[in-house]
Amino acid sequence: MNLREILEKTKTGKLYGHLLSNFEKYPILIDSRGKVISFPPIINSNDIGRLTEKTRNIFIDVTGNNFDDVLLALNAIVVTLADYGGKIKSVEIVYPDRRISTPDLRIIRKEFNLKDIIKIIGFEISKEEIKKLLSKKRINCDFSNDKVTIEYLNYRRDLNTEQDIAEEI
Repeated sequence: MNLREILEKTKTGKLYGHLLSNFEKYPILIDSRGKVISFPPIINSNDIGRLTEKTRNIFIDVTGNNFDDVLLALNAIVVTLADYGGKIKSVEIVYPDRRISTPDLRIIRKEFNLKDIIKIIGFEISKEEIKKLLSKKRINCDFSNDKVTIEYLNYRRDLNTEQDIAEEI
């Protein structure tokens, strides 16, 4: 089916087609044979997109209106699947003005005031205990003087202040 047929003839097209009414262009993924793989948010392929207990390879497609949010969602999904034993492979996306490789799992490094974090927590806690607790959240840390340096994969965007680190602890 073409896009109009999908919107007019399928149950999900009729139900969710209104979500695309304000757009001139629609997102669609087509395989090398011209078969529709995904037409978000309307349909996904029932062939290539179906997951079963025997599925061993998954292509993760994340679409949305905000590029940064789409990449964040993709990174979070990939890391979660990797925690369950999945192996991560990259895909290069070619745009007219640039190329990007996804997922983007760079390590982010930030420094915070340790005394401020402990003050927010409200009780004394050892550096060893902080390190242990943060490691459970996939956050590595090192201490120097009154500073704590944290490192984490960039699927997190919520670690910006001492309050954020105190909440993680």
